[in-house]
Amino acid sequence: MTTTSRTDPTLAPAPPTGTLAAGAFIVPLIFWIGTDESFVAPKLVAASIATLIVAVQLGRSGWATIRYSTATTIDLAVGAWLVLVLVSFLGSVDQSQSWWGERFNRQGVFAALLYGFTFAVARTTLVTTGRVLIVLRAASFAGLFVGLYAILQRLGGDPIWDDIPANRVFSTIGQTNSLGAALALLLPLSVGLALANEARRRLHAAAAVVELVALGLTLSRGAYLALVIATLMLGLFVMLQRGWRWQGAAAVVIAATMAAGIAAVLLPGVDEVSSRVIDRATHEDEWSTGSVRNHMDLWIVAGHIIADHPMVGTGPDTYPEVFGDYRDDVLSESSAERLRIFRVESPHNIVLATAQGSGIPAAVAQLVAFGAAVTVAIRRGLGGADAPIIWLALATAL
Repeated sequence: MTTTSRTDPTLAPAPPTGTLAAGAFIVPLIFWIGTDESFVAPKLVAASIATLIVAVQLGRSGWATIRYSTATTIDLAVGAWLVLVLVSFLGSVDQSQSWWGERFNRQGVFAALLYGFTFAVARTTLVTTGRVLIVLRAASFAGLFVGLYAILQRLGGDPIWDDIPANRVFSTIGQTNSLGAALALLLPLSVGLALANEARRRLHAAAAVVELVALGLTLSRGAYLALVIATLMLGLFVMLQRGWRWQGAAAVVIAATMAAGIAAVLLPGVDEVSSRVIDRATHEDEWSTGSVRNHMDLWIVAGHIIADHPMVGTGPDTYPEVFGDYRDDVLSESSAERLRIFRVESPHNIVLATAQGSGIPAAVAQLVAFGAAVTVAIRRGLGGADAPIIWLALATAL
């Protein structure tokens, strides 16, 4: 990639690097029980403070730490996504709801602007492998503490909450499935750092073990599936990086997947967890009145909303505001009656949520950013001079 710079990239880390690393470590861990939104509100405040600090640091340095480069597909896709979110906000059915987002989630326009700013700063300042590793190490270590707290909860040692519903841990993230999703992202990162030739690889390996155990304790089916996909991708990536042929790498991945499946059925402790997950997924009630049926109903409603508002949606994070307008008309009477007592927060699918809130073009831009980031990561690898893995991590965070 052709790059021009106003500063020597071999100099000490840019001022925002430490702040980005601090944010990557602190935000997942912070919560405060003095508010109803014990988890999301403190994290949003911490992210906002980090963003403000970064802006001040860049201003004081005269923006000299930024390297300007030719825009990539990822940059254009993320930029298009952000513009489309802002456009949809202007026509939102409830601009206040869209600005701050739904309670306990807060994924409105304000959060989108934070994501966009963070991406832009990381994209233009984390231009050396050393700078990238500072941030990635911080995220891995955050996962270590998040996992340890989850294990402590399962052992009954949580000093704040005595009751852990259904023994499904939530740690410092606040919600079981969200915890599973976070760990599914952090675990491959910790494994990758453990495989890298660096002094802290043993600590990252320990983080990976803790994160794996904690992820298992979430009993989150979506997180398990995400982990399987991430493991397959990471395994292929590492082997190809080390000179393996596609055929050999694929054979090893298939064998490892089969071994993991056998272990899930036979190993004491592991078999209990896998049995609970399988029973829960295959139980008849799951498909008639349970979680699976509920998810399908939420997707059906989202599909109808998207069909009626294909270009700009109904406004970011407005699914709970418009859900009731469609529920009784598009769902069966039993499904509508079951969901009528709830305030449904989202369609539980990021692509559908984006398309419903900001339109199909915004969802397409989001998918393009994901796909382009994966493509760049595979082509250049973790050790590349531009370290595109950070683009992948930040694009995924969107």
